[in-house]
Amino acid sequence: MEKLLPKIKESRFSSSLGCLHCGNTAVKRNGKYRSRQRYLCKDCGKTFNDMTNMPFTDSRYPENWIKYIKMMINGVTLPKISDSLKIHISTAFYWRHKILNALGSHGFNQLSVIHYLLRISKNL
Repeated sequence: MEKLLPKIKESRFSSSLGCLHCGNTAVKRNGKYRSRQRYLCKDCGKTFNDMTNMPFTDSRYPENWIKYIKMMINGVTLPKISDSLKIHISTAFYWRHKILNALGSHGFNQLSVIHYLLRISKNL
């Protein structure tokens, strides 16, 4: 996950660093939490970091998300994913829906979700 963090930051803030809540670009550094840089928006006063509003924010197993996505793309069943990653089957089910909902909220339909996941899996 730590190798992925710079790529996520680069992708999310490629045009400029802006508040993830209101979009304002007037932000300042605001300490660190769990080795992640925090930012404070000067406009709305809310804080955020590189992982704010991501499906795996506050996950107990952030290192498993990439493995999970790869298995999901390859059509591995939830029980097999659960056994392989040593997570409860209800967690595997919950993660699948978090991923699908996150992609759906960005306008992807089911077919385009599959194409998108296949495309990003080649970069993982």
